[in-house]
Amino acid sequence: MDYNATLTIHANKPATENDDIDDVMEAFASYHPAVGDAPACPGALNAVITLPAHTLTQAVATATALAAQVGDLVGIEVIPTRMWDRRESLKIDDVEFVGVSEAAVRLGITPQAVRDRITSGRLPGKKVGRNWVVSDAALPR
Repeated sequence: MDYNATLTIHANKPATENDDIDDVMEAFASYHPAVGDAPACPGALNAVITLPAHTLTQAVATATALAAQVGDLVGIEVIPTRMWDRRESLKIDDVEFVGVSEAAVRLGITPQAVRDRITSGRLPGKKVGRNWVVSDAALPR
């Protein structure tokens, strides 16, 4: 089963440095991360990752161990991915969505820049399982 973990981390470098977000993205690359500032915890980052695990306990332990590699974990939420999707009220059939790569081409930016815009709230997007999607209506034709 897949789980989504939201990790609030005080990274090993100040969160104001762009390199810090890139370092966390790289460290979690195998877990399809979305990383941005943590508004509720100044100086920290929020990282949303998707990871496989047999149980919730295993998912929490894995997410905690991953967070320890990049900084001090100050908050964690782990739920099954299907619950994450339900909570986000994403109805794929009701709205046309495109993946990050297509959104990047249409915006003339990199896929990483699309993910950065999603996590900062400048581009509407939702996480579906391990991947981010963007509303087709939010993009130029």
